[in-house]
Amino acid sequence: MKNSKLLDLISILLPEEVKDFNSYISNIYTGKSSLPFQLWQALYNLYPDLDERKIGKEKIYKKLFGNEVYNENRVAKIMTELFKILEEFIFIKQVEDEHLYKKLKLMEFYQKRQLGRLFQSTQKEAGKLWEQEKECGKKYYLKYEMEVQKLLLTQTLENRQLDFQNAYDAVVNFSESELLRLENLEETGRSKHLRKNSPNNMFYNVHRKLERLKTNASDQMIQDTYTYIKDYIRYFAKEESREILNIFLNHAIKWVNHGKVTHEFLLDVYHIFIDKGVLLQENNTLFIATYKNYITCALRIGRIAEANIFLDKYKPFLPCTLQEEAYLFNKASILFEQEKYLEILEMLHTIKSDDIFYNINQRRLYIKTLYELFHRDEKYYDLYQSHCGAFKRFIYTDEKIPEYLQEANKSFLKIVQKIEAIDNKNDTSKITKIMKEINETTSLAERDWLLKKLKEV
Repeated sequence: MKNSKLLDLISILLPEEVKDFNSYISNIYTGKSSLPFQLWQALYNLYPDLDERKIGKEKIYKKLFGNEVYNENRVAKIMTELFKILEEFIFIKQVEDEHLYKKLKLMEFYQKRQLGRLFQSTQKEAGKLWEQEKECGKKYYLKYEMEVQKLLLTQTLENRQLDFQNAYDAVVNFSESELLRLENLEETGRSKHLRKNSPNNMFYNVHRKLERLKTNASDQMIQDTYTYIKDYIRYFAKEESREILNIFLNHAIKWVNHGKVTHEFLLDVYHIFIDKGVLLQENNTLFIATYKNYITCALRIGRIAEANIFLDKYKPFLPCTLQEEAYLFNKASILFEQEKYLEILEMLHTIKSDDIFYNINQRRLYIKTLYELFHRDEKYYDLYQSHCGAFKRFIYTDEKIPEYLQEANKSFLKIVQKIEAIDNKNDTSKITKIMKEINETTSLAERDWLLKKLKEV
């Protein structure tokens, strides 16, 4: 058995490790009939005299298969299987006392399955173990991993007010410490030529492009980043793909409100999610924000049938506690495009949403519906004005609303009331002024609908 990886590995094990592995593999193969187990028994009986010059494959083969004709490939396959079992055993032994690492892997599992209560208790235990760790670079790397898992759990629970500071501090703490360590270690070597090169890999490149979009969202930069994502997203792991697309999508939603990209562009991004298989989360659920945004995009470009298909197809994947209200709101949005306004009022009256984003959109849909109704029947005018007043108080006073959404909805409310207040349809100067305001307001919700209402005037 010359040049055998299996014998090389067994020969460097300590006697107590060989004994432990014998117990380990015996527990795996309780029937004692597996060929890898039989091979191990033959080698175990020879241990520690494992001189590869004395152990021939033919002899081993005969022990396993008697007088059958020797088959080189067959014995090689069995040796490979035993080698893999032995490597698995070594890994288990290596992490057996790594209690913090075990807790971290459990945190990762609970995070992906959105088991918040189990995650929280495991996180507390991991925190205590971290405090007990001796000072080393690995300690601060594990702290970074813990903070990332906490952040990801918050994200998977659809909390849109995320705080990245702890995770950011942890990665800076680890990376800067390790860089200093290597610079100091360099003094013990012969060469003194360490230089800090810029990273050059797909992971860095895509995040660099995404980072630049914060300050340079030109048409060219948007298209360049979008093309890069479409060309290279297939090379990324599933979780990384979802994260990259979510970051780009977050930018794109703001661009729609600023009139920089179309809803068709946004829908194309969602189709990449679907094609890549990352629209659903790890626990097979769909964010209610994703559910709403996809349907909204489809409706904005007149794809009512597509919106209806998505509405029913993905309803079962919504979180159970929010499923019915998310479904009803988006059903109401489709009915709005079909001008079934009285059905919408009845439906919206039954929805009580605690999600701040759904709450905003529900209130805005109420105003749009009442606007349409009072232009058909004046008895709805007072109700329309009442909802406008309530919406204004909500937008201006609720601190949970992100600033960009506040601005977009303040602008919406201001302009819809200006359109409603036009008392002379021949006052072209006022109409032109409002048209100019709609086109030039960078942050504006319902831009297309407002333009449509102004044109009707």
